[in-house]
Amino acid sequence: MTKPLSRLRLAITLPPPNYFGGIDRMRASDTATVLRALGAVVFEFETDAAYRGDSAAVAQQVADLSAFRADAVVTASQAGYALEPFSPAYSDQRSNVFLDQLELPVICYWDHLIPQLPRFVSSHWPGHPRESVGGVLERVHALITHPRTVHFVPDTGHAARLIGMGMRELSDAKFFVTSIPAAYINFGKQAQQDVGPASGPDVAFFGNIYLAATREIDQQLPHPLLGVRDRAMAMLESDWSLAPFDAYVKALQWLDDDLRVRYNLDPDQSFYWRFLFDELSVVTNGNLRLRKLRAADRPMDYFGGFSDPLSRNLLQAPAWSVRESLPYGDALAAQYRRTRVAIDIANGPFINGFSPKLFECFASGGFMLTSAQADIATAIGPALAGAIGFSKPDELAAKVDRFLTNDRERREISGEIQRIIEREHTATALLSRTIPEALEQIRAR
Repeated sequence: MTKPLSRLRLAITLPPPNYFGGIDRMRASDTATVLRALGAVVFEFETDAAYRGDSAAVAQQVADLSAFRADAVVTASQAGYALEPFSPAYSDQRSNVFLDQLELPVICYWDHLIPQLPRFVSSHWPGHPRESVGGVLERVHALITHPRTVHFVPDTGHAARLIGMGMRELSDAKFFVTSIPAAYINFGKQAQQDVGPASGPDVAFFGNIYLAATREIDQQLPHPLLGVRDRAMAMLESDWSLAPFDAYVKALQWLDDDLRVRYNLDPDQSFYWRFLFDELSVVTNGNLRLRKLRAADRPMDYFGGFSDPLSRNLLQAPAWSVRESLPYGDALAAQYRRTRVAIDIANGPFINGFSPKLFECFASGGFMLTSAQADIATAIGPALAGAIGFSKPDELAAKVDRFLTNDRERREISGEIQRIIEREHTATALLSRTIPEALEQIRAR
């Protein structure tokens, strides 16, 4: 029987080994394994040399890739690894190695179109408003419309907001659910026979709460922008259904015109996106995330802090138990399984989308409550999405109580979502569907 990707020669970007706690590397390695199992011949392009600025090593890799004669580049674990290390921040390249020098199709699986995409195309990533450069939207548009790119987005809200800024071509971008690595699927299958009560903590949070990193940003931020943050945070605390991006856009509109000009707070300016990048990726995942977790009104076990370890010291409190930061893979899967109710607060940059963490937990046989996000319903159906979602403090507290006292319902919901993930959201299902679809789009052009 012919495999779905037989006869294809595919290059894949591999992140540096320790980036983001090694999570991205493991996800990329899982993708490479699946590509080979689907019949493709795979060239592994290490991005570490490009991030280090080792031009000789990059040149050798480019020569080797040219000789490999790839049909396309698959971005793993996300599109940034085919873009960021080859930007002016890391090299003197004026054009992208894959798209422009080797003229290869690049299949872009995005993490956060907003606010990452403007960062990856900016000629300079400013630390201060006076360092801002213009022309960001033109460069974003050029990448979106590049004839050799195909874009898959895990957040329909990101695409919608950029379409509203004039990127109409993103209406063709396909929504996808980030695939779950085999380690979690396999662990869940092995644990399916265990129907006893969870043996770990009652309630836990897994991930990062960026308190220390937020304090570092505070030291550099002009005072009027702290006021923008205060307005945005007030809106977000009063309305849990409001996306942080939308709250910040509204708060920026309340600034006087002269302040917006002085601080280069226009979507065509790179500092606008730097400000949003820090606020969405760090600040809303700091104090705001912590306040929402405390609304559960339960003692909380905290597994995480790998990306901001100093914050672990700031989380010491009678109701919080700061536990070890677990390595990505089996150890984390086992802890998901042992926890009765995990809680996730949607990553700040998301508008409609959701973190792979949610499905990794369920694939492992665990159970997680999460911020209500529209794209979850697309992935698992409105009934299941409604069962695990919350959009206000009292709803979170009530659902924690409900599922802590009803083991059978919790296991039934977990098992149903687990089966959907195994059927529809594995790397095998994703890649066998999207890669032929992407190459067909490029051929049609």
